[in-house]
Amino acid sequence: GVDGAQGPQGPQGDKGDTGSQGPQGPAGFDGAQGPQGPQGDKGDAGAQGPAGADGVDGVDGAQGPKGDTGAQGPAGQDGINGVDGINGSDGATGPAGADGKDGQDGAQGPAGYSALDVYLLAHPTSDYDGFIASITGPKGDTGPAGADGTNGTNGFDGAKGDAGDKGDTGAQGPQGLTGAKGDKGDTGIQGPAGYSAYELWKQQPGFDGKDLTDYFNSLKGDPGEMGPQGPPGDPFSQVGEPCSVVVGEETKTGVVAMVPHPDPMYTAYYIPSCNVSGTP
Repeated sequence: GVDGAQGPQGPQGDKGDTGSQGPQGPAGFDGAQGPQGPQGDKGDAGAQGPAGADGVDGVDGAQGPKGDTGAQGPAGQDGINGVDGINGSDGATGPAGADGKDGQDGAQGPAGYSALDVYLLAHPTSDYDGFIASITGPKGDTGPAGADGTNGTNGFDGAKGDAGDKGDTGAQGPQGLTGAKGDKGDTGIQGPAGYSAYELWKQQPGFDGKDLTDYFNSLKGDPGEMGPQGPPGDPFSQVGEPCSVVVGEETKTGVVAMVPHPDPMYTAYYIPSCNVSGTP
């Protein structure tokens, strides 16, 4: 006959047993790249790797000079105590061995670091001045003055020293009193002949090749203007005055007298002349 209408849903039954694993389905298509996840926490430090093989020993350098004792470095931090190992079983006591021979002395170890080297290793950006400043303490307070010592004995006179250098000329002293007139000194030696006026003139620039005539011409200036008429003279004003005249190499003295003019054109005129007895 015809199917009846769908009945109401019944209550949910109990969960069935898990079925067996189905066959592997085909691989799905790769999905789109998802957004980058947040930064994860820092992982724990990995275990200590095995120690690398020892490198080949380098050639020993020449023995350096012994360095200064370095300053006491700061105490290092205590390391973490290791895990106690398992105690082994005590072995049987062996027989006492014979004393061995003393071994040879070991090679000289490398020179130790100086105090400066230790400082610079700890302060790589510093220098020698910084090292000196680090070991120099603050200046102490001035101590009290010591008691006066006893006077020492007088020392022996030292040997006479060498003569000192000549001192500078002193300042001009005040004018002293005029001393008594000294004795007449000896006649000095004849000095070198001086230059004549003509010789000095020729040494001036621009006068090379000039002669004596040029020199005399240079002494003559332009004629001056006529001066005013002077007052009439008194030819008799000098009459009777003492006078002198050179005759040959001898100087003779006399008095001024009026004598006739030597020019025949002026015989009516008298002029003053030194009248010396015996003069021609």
